[in-house]
Amino acid sequence: MDKETAIERFYKENHINPQRVADELDASYDPRLAMLPQKVDQWLENVDVADRPVLLELLSRYCYLSKVQCQLRYGRVLSALQEQLNKLQISIEEALFVTIEAGGAYASGGDNVRADLRYRNLGVIEKRQIVAAQSKMLKEELNSYRSVLFLDDVLGSGITMWNAIQ
Repeated sequence: MDKETAIERFYKENHINPQRVADELDASYDPRLAMLPQKVDQWLENVDVADRPVLLELLSRYCYLSKVQCQLRYGRVLSALQEQLNKLQISIEEALFVTIEAGGAYASGGDNVRADLRYRNLGVIEKRQIVAAQSKMLKEELNSYRSVLFLDDVLGSGITMWNAIQ
């Protein structure tokens, strides 16, 4: 499969109009999608030639979630979590949400997770319940929580998540 076919299938699979997402004047504009062809070129340059067909196949089947879709899913996740916590007689106020902190000085996917989690869930969870830098958290701060949820934007190898949990 070539790059153009993979991108075309990606758009079709995700019901995306490539012209609309690339038009800055359109309400559907998404800068990440507008730059997708150039990003794919960069990815292909950094992948062994033998692995390029696999990358293109995976791209063609990738499930893309817009910012609004992510926010709505976090709302559904919180509703399901509240149900489970209620069964255990734990309130949502006793839950701590640990996002994966950036490995370096720059922004990471955890920034998006925190923003999306808070956006549709104001009044359900408090800002203090969302941890951005677990390395700066004191053990004593955990005493007021009865459940801990670890959230990441993408789960790949799980190494980053495991390091955060440890």
